[in-house]
Amino acid sequence: MKPAVGLAAFFLLASPAYIAVHANEMMEHHDPKKMQEMMEKHETERLDKMTKELNLTADQKTSIKKAMDDKRDKMMALHKEMDEKHKAVWDDENKAIEAVLTPDQKAKYAEMKAKREKDHKGHGKDDKPRP
Repeated sequence: MKPAVGLAAFFLLASPAYIAVHANEMMEHHDPKKMQEMMEKHETERLDKMTKELNLTADQKTSIKKAMDDKRDKMMALHKEMDEKHKAVWDDENKAIEAVLTPDQKAKYAEMKAKREKDHKGHGKDDKPRP
């Protein structure tokens, strides 16, 4: 087997296994509270390491912490904005799909969406039904 083919096969087989093992960790990035907690933990560890290795003064440490806090606030705002845009894209798709369905198909489609929401419950940021 050629190396590139072997490598591709490895990633095709390993990716589902990786996702299965790390799914909860990956989904935490969709929960704003957990995302903020993870960022704060990382920032604290990073600031502690910088303080030790760079021998930061108290003033430097305060200034750097403020920069990290500001960055986190901006990242959380971006995350919220992306969630809203993501929902709008889903809403647009559903409207387009429903626009071409017959009444019977719409009823069946509603059942399909309800099943998908039930099956995906617990996989999202706050267990809200997916649009």
